Amino acid sequence: MFFLERGQLNMKIKHSHQPIERNIAMELVRVTEAAAMAAARYLGRGDKTLVDEAAVAAMRYSLGYIQMDGIVVIGEGEKDQAPMLYIGERIGDGSDLQVDIAVDPIDGTTLVARGLPGAISVVALAAKGTIHCPMQFVYMNKIVTGPESQRPHRYQRSGNGKT
Repeated sequence: MFFLERGQLNMKIKHSHQPIERNIAMELVRVTEAAAMAAARYLGRGDKTLVDEAAVAAMRYSLGYIQMDGIVVIGEGEKDQAPMLYIGERIGDGSDLQVDIAVDPIDGTTLVARGLPGAISVVALAAKGTIHCPMQFVYMNKIVTGPESQRPHRYQRSGNGKT
């Protein structure tokens, strides 16, 4: 709290010996924010490779500072085909928290490159060994909902093949 007395600024500090709680969810929000902002530099320029490279680099850099020992289980591809955030890559600062990580720095690189809406930056984190990653998958549906959604969603394909 700040109190003004006779033109001076005095600060009264309430001492608390409780540690500040760590909120890893907020750290992950910053990771996706960094990826999205890096990709936004190339919004509408027509080069989806630049969009992807910027988002991947920003996400990898940000993940490297989180206090965890993570392994990418769903990422940009196999080690030989993806320069960063490849499946099996270790992420984090090597701390005790062991996790599996699924990432998609920008889902919708073509949308960003064309200056269109609808792209999203995705990161998911779970206890080590709990994210199932089928070896041959083509696409994973992602959904973002607001705070009013408090229960799982179920999807059914319509006759036209869309969900």
